[in-house]
Amino acid sequence: MMKGIECLICHEPPTIPVHMTAFECKPDPCTGQKCGSLSVVCLLCAVRFMKLDVPPEKRAITAPRCPLCRSGKKFFMYPEDAYQVDFLYMSMDTQILSCPLCPSFTGTQTDVYRHLRRDCPGWKIMCTEDGCRQFYPRGEQETHQNTTCKGFTTCKMCSSRVRHDHYLRHVVVHHPDSFLTCVSCTERVRARESVDHSRTEIDHLESLYNGYRTQIERLDALKEYIPDWKRQTRWLRDNLNIINCRIQVLNQRIQNLVEHQQQEELINDDEMMMVG
Repeated sequence: MMKGIECLICHEPPTIPVHMTAFECKPDPCTGQKCGSLSVVCLLCAVRFMKLDVPPEKRAITAPRCPLCRSGKKFFMYPEDAYQVDFLYMSMDTQILSCPLCPSFTGTQTDVYRHLRRDCPGWKIMCTEDGCRQFYPRGEQETHQNTTCKGFTTCKMCSSRVRHDHYLRHVVVHHPDSFLTCVSCTERVRARESVDHSRTEIDHLESLYNGYRTQIERLDALKEYIPDWKRQTRWLRDNLNIINCRIQVLNQRIQNLVEHQQQEELINDDEMMMVG
């Protein structure tokens, strides 16, 4: 271990020494250095002290202060923005030590740091699924997705955990006789008929869109003779925007289902060729 150096928090020789940069510390008037460059802490001590293993929105509620000057903390999205690893100190320490999260791994400071960032099952990582951003141990990814991940939803028919953007495909493929609600007309249709229904609804919306456009053009031509011309055209233009949004949503739904169907057909063709 590095002699004469101890962690500011646990007062032990630092394992993976880092400098905390998350605080808005004022530079020293004599040296120009900030508290972060003057003190060294263990990586795990820094993570726990600055609450880097919780989502950013929760982290800001009980934000800690600099342990030296009591300055407040800056907002940052990713934990790596809150500290700087001191690779120089690590290169000076050639002693073999165990990983603090999984003692089965041993190596130098540099080896342990690389292990933590790449392979360690106990190192907490932020979920990258849309709408989640929770932290969980790397080795518990499947458990996280099957229980608390906000990027997944539970199928009401089979209780499977499915990504939000894959849920429609899941229902159409695995529960074709179940009912889905049309995002445009709110009609209940069977899942296997949702693509055809969406295409029919798009044709209907496009017809409405063209009809409203024609009405606007006629009103614009007669606006000098219509007292409430602005009110009527505003209502029509608002409806045009609504219709356009519905058409985009339906087109995206059709595209997702068709792409999935094409992928399934390619997989089936490959399996047939292998059998042949």
